Amino acid sequence: MNLCYLVYSREEEEPEYLRYFEFLRSKGYIADVQPEIVTLEDLQGVSGLKALRIGINYEGHDLESELEMQEIMDEIETSDKKDRGLVKSN
Repeated sequence: MNLCYLVYSREEEEPEYLRYFEFLRSKGYIADVQPEIVTLEDLQGVSGLKALRIGINYEGHDLESELEMQEIMDEIETSDKKDRGLVKSN
């Protein structure tokens, strides 16, 4: 399986990236498993890095179709509103 690693340094970023992965999973772009959270070894001058690791699903969607950035942003904004109770979830 091909894997995608997303490296980040701030703990506050993790929930946002997990939402992106959930959106991509709903569209069939990534494997239907939970992302693995990995703590990376400290490097010279850099410490505290983490990574999210998830499998890429090359067979689960039409490779010819592309996601439009506006579609992604609309989905994220709707998710934010649901999280804050401003929109009823289905």
